[in-house]
Amino acid sequence: MPLDTMLRTVRAETAAEQRRADDLAGTVTALFGAGGDTSEAERELFDVLDGLALLRMREHAIEVMRAFAPATAEA
Repeated sequence: MPLDTMLRTVRAETAAEQRRADDLAGTVTALFGAGGDTSEAERELFDVLDGLALLRMREHAIEVMRAFAPATAEA
């Protein structure tokens, strides 16, 4: 798979996971404000944040590979 395609795919996955993390953060905040049990929502949020960090590292690695790839490698 070309690096540009890989980068677009990872960026799309990152954006989707960021939206999911934002939604979960809102859920945790609402539960906390209502005095509810936030443990399950927090656990899910931290799982998503861990995955998001890995996606961002993967994105960075692909950007570095792309920067050092020969121009003909993407053809």
